[in-house]
Amino acid sequence: PPAAGGSLLADDSLAALQVSADVQAPKFVWHSRGAGKASRAAATEELELAPGSFDCGTKPEFCVAPFNCHLPAKERSTVAGANGHPDYRSWCGSPYQEAAMQCAKGDLKGYATLMHKAQRDSPLASMSDTMDSHYCFHMGHCSNATNVTLSTTLAEAEVMCDDRFGKRWRTASRAELGMGVKNIRPSETGPYFDEAAEKGFAELACAMGNYHCDVMYCKE
Repeated sequence: PPAAGGSLLADDSLAALQVSADVQAPKFVWHSRGAGKASRAAATEELELAPGSFDCGTKPEFCVAPFNCHLPAKERSTVAGANGHPDYRSWCGSPYQEAAMQCAKGDLKGYATLMHKAQRDSPLASMSDTMDSHYCFHMGHCSNATNVTLSTTLAEAEVMCDDRFGKRWRTASRAELGMGVKNIRPSETGPYFDEAAEKGFAELACAMGNYHCDVMYCKE
């Protein structure tokens, strides 16, 4: 008989699900769409905010650097900024803004705590837990192979990303990072993303400025 993950992925209902990249690796959030198997990367385009649509009155801390969510998005294909450095503005349309804020402040443990809570509160918490766990172990984050500590800075994380992945993350688009429904694999314990996609998620984290924070999320 097919594995639990296999039966889910084989079901026609998957056509009504798409993995939404409203966050980066390893947060895998699913949204009911009812509109075919669009890729996780394509879903990200829905996160772009219309100029002036961000409410600075309720979240003023997101209307200053490094987020600047109140400013019009600059047209570009890369996830990282035009200067090749991580771009926190990529978080402006994400439900994980508060966690990202802690990461930007250098509070890696605070990021991990908020992200774990958000994942537990997700409608598909068990599925995201399986996918996160596979990602964390496969990328070596649980064993801290990256040498991330609570005091690791963004600049240090950039060097770690370059050492591990080269510089592709500085210029790649989401589509080039190759993360989509076609990369999902079934297993007895639940679905997970294949090796290429998990590497893509790690590079996405590099580009969005939370690679080191995700390592701490995995360790916690």
